[in-house]
Amino acid sequence: MRKSFWLFAIVLSMSLGIRAQAAPREIPDHFNTGVDTDTELTEIPEPGIYGGIQYKTGAGGQLALDLVYSNRQAGNEIEIRNMDFSRYALLMVNEGKIAVETMVTFRNCKFDAVTTGREDARISYVFEDCTLRNFQGSNATFTRCRLGGSSGDALNPYRNVTLRDCYIADLAHPDSGDTVHSDGVQIFGYPSLTAENISFDNCRFEVPAIPGGGSYVNACLMIAPEKSGAKGIYFTNCILNGGGYAIYTLVKDGFSLENVVLCNISVGDAARYGTFYHRNVTAGVTMENIYTTDTLYVGSRFVDEEGRIHFSVTNDTAQERKLMIVTPRQTIILPVKACPPYEDRTADMTFEDFPFDIDVVVPGAQWAVCYDITDGCTQIALYAERKR
Repeated sequence: MRKSFWLFAIVLSMSLGIRAQAAPREIPDHFNTGVDTDTELTEIPEPGIYGGIQYKTGAGGQLALDLVYSNRQAGNEIEIRNMDFSRYALLMVNEGKIAVETMVTFRNCKFDAVTTGREDARISYVFEDCTLRNFQGSNATFTRCRLGGSSGDALNPYRNVTLRDCYIADLAHPDSGDTVHSDGVQIFGYPSLTAENISFDNCRFEVPAIPGGGSYVNACLMIAPEKSGAKGIYFTNCILNGGGYAIYTLVKDGFSLENVVLCNISVGDAARYGTFYHRNVTAGVTMENIYTTDTLYVGSRFVDEEGRIHFSVTNDTAQERKLMIVTPRQTIILPVKACPPYEDRTADMTFEDFPFDIDVVVPGAQWAVCYDITDGCTQIALYAERKR
């Protein structure tokens, strides 16, 4: 079924003289990352034992997870599923005392902030389909996670951190009080500890700055080793939209960047000042195929229980664009508003005012193909059979 549909779409595109694109990996968005909203989560209202794991009160009122003293019985492969930790910041403690290789996997969990240790340890953390406000630490892997949602950095990784198919978004909250400098990811190192082995693949950053106090959004990617050097940093196949600059690199005297690679990066029009800011960067950074987003794009494609096709449509450009959807029965043409440049934004705007992850619903169709017909005709998505 799917193969014949792809063949049909290719033939249709050729017959209409349409610029077709190869089938992409699904772009991360609001619908395909983070916790499953249809699943009931178990809320942790206070320190205690939940799912056989004990959580204690940690420094500063945080919720502490200790696998050395409090949870010896848990073993070295621990799975925590469908939990809501969002009342507390979660702090991992006593990692350096763990004697055997241990993995903790969080599946479909919701967090406020999560902090792990900075140094290499015999413990690693896996986050799958989770929602977090912030992560700071090392030795963690994230898949299909959503990070952000408030002022402040979404990620502060130190070492051995990998993100795949993740969505980092919504960092500008003007009503949050004192001014907070916010980045999608900020890599700044730590004294005597090189920031190393950090990678992002197929991740999307939507962090437009909004005028007013509260959150000053610096960059989608802030690579600024100010406390140590940084090496082995990779960003591949990512979408960046927002910040003062989309990509900000700065090296303080005495430190250096080594083997920092940015490859296949699409940059939208939401940055306040431009795409790049470089200071004291003379070597160690490779940039390949950094290009400007020039079409609409589609993240999730799914069919609901009523048989309607849903496309999650985003416009990262500063131009209103036209979306055309072709089905067996009809052709639909819809305008998609522009992503406003900084000078057109007002302090009362919120993230929801931007043209990101618009749920376009197509009823009564067996298949559908999406095109951006603003300048020519570019195929941007096909209907994929699945339910969510």
